[in-house]
Amino acid sequence: MINKVITKRIKRSHHELSKACTDNDFERVKSLCSKEVDLTEFWTTEEYPLVYALAFNNADIVRCLLEHDMPMYHNDNYGATQAQEYGCTIEDTTLVNMWSPEHHELIKCMIQKGALVNSPCIWFNPVLKLVKLTDSENCPASDEFFDILIEHNIDVDMSMPTWGSLLCMLVGYQNTKYVPALVRRSKDVNAQTCSIGKPALFSAIAEGSHVGVNVLLECGADPNRVSEGRDKTALDYAYRIIKKNKMLNASGKIDRIVDSLLKCGAKTYDQMDGQ
Repeated sequence: MINKVITKRIKRSHHELSKACTDNDFERVKSLCSKEVDLTEFWTTEEYPLVYALAFNNADIVRCLLEHDMPMYHNDNYGATQAQEYGCTIEDTTLVNMWSPEHHELIKCMIQKGALVNSPCIWFNPVLKLVKLTDSENCPASDEFFDILIEHNIDVDMSMPTWGSLLCMLVGYQNTKYVPALVRRSKDVNAQTCSIGKPALFSAIAEGSHVGVNVLLECGADPNRVSEGRDKTALDYAYRIIKKNKMLNASGKIDRIVDSLLKCGAKTYDQMDGQ
């Protein structure tokens, strides 16, 4: 679908419903929805009603809006702007990315009603919500959300405009439960899909993710694969970070990554070239 033209004209009915939602006023929302306001049309206020209903965790308002077919994505100026910036469609700006343990039940309800899960728009893909959790934040709700994403065939190899692939993004995080489980779903951990022509292993090293590096190596990532158009291996890249970015290696995490690479037979480009 072609992205909608961004508009500045605010419709009165949109203003009234948005205000009712920002006031968290269910009775007013119900009254306005009963007046045959078309909730499917492109929204002209900055306050998208469903976003506020979710933010307030107000199940009554969320269900009322969904019963009147309000799109479960940013069907507004914000969504149109994000879609243009990230090279996707406005439908890709799914509200499933508002998941949190507190909003779990409402997000689950939206997914059951058909809300998009596999978004190619990097900051709207709900996988980001899981991998950003620390291990101490894992909980039954996050476990169920992970299972739901798997049931909906989340594609970790999917292309991401401006980023490369979902895999390249998620390996930069440290969650020891969800990152490994998601990486193991990749069909090709060596694909050079990053926006700068490097395989996912380079992304994990760049973010200092020992978790990402280890699971990629476990899944068959080639530590001696040369990055596209550059005479650098993963080991070269790690050594360069140690030399140039002392802050990233302050706790020795890049040193630990180097140890993992060496245990898997990693070499520098010069070492390989000399063989």
